[in-house]
Amino acid sequence: MTLKSLFFRFFLKIDARKDFISCSVEYLHSGGRKALMLKAEGRREERVKRDKVFL
Repeated sequence: MTLKSLFFRFFLKIDARKDFISCSVEYLHSGGRKALMLKAEGRREERVKRDKVFL
């Protein structure tokens, strides 16, 4: 799967009026890999918070 296909599959959102396209700022600024790493980091932080609640 190419980076371009990943962009269209996960990050592209077309408004119902089809007059603008929005996608994540991290993707536009740093590229797809950076955005995916930030997403994974957020999930990791959530998991750590959940683990602390149960301890």
